[in-house]
Formats: sequence, C-alpha cells, structure tokens
Amino acid sequence: MRRRLRVDGPPHPESALRAVVNAIFYQKRTGCQWRHVRHDRPAWPTVFYCFTP
Repeated sequence: MRRRLRVDGPPHPESALRAVVNAIFYQKRTGCQWRHVRHDRPAWPTVFYCFTP
C-alpha cells in the first residue's frame, strides 16, 4: 500500500512514506549531502521536502 505524503505539493507525491523515512535515516546516519542520497531511495527533493518543516 502506498501513501501520499503532503497534499500541498512534494516533488514526487507517489513516494512511499517508509522509503522516505529510510532515506532520511540514511542521510542522518552517513552525514552525506541531500543530493548524494543513494539512487535506490526516493528522489532527494522529495526526501528533503518531507524532512523540512
């Protein structure tokens, strides 16, 4: 089951919430730049959009 994130316009609204959370954890754990999050994760603009308040 896929869930939409925010209704007001993330770059890729079809991303699964779990995949976005995993990408945030990956970025925080490794300390890499947002643009360098692995390519098997959702697109970095989507992850960054969901991370920022």
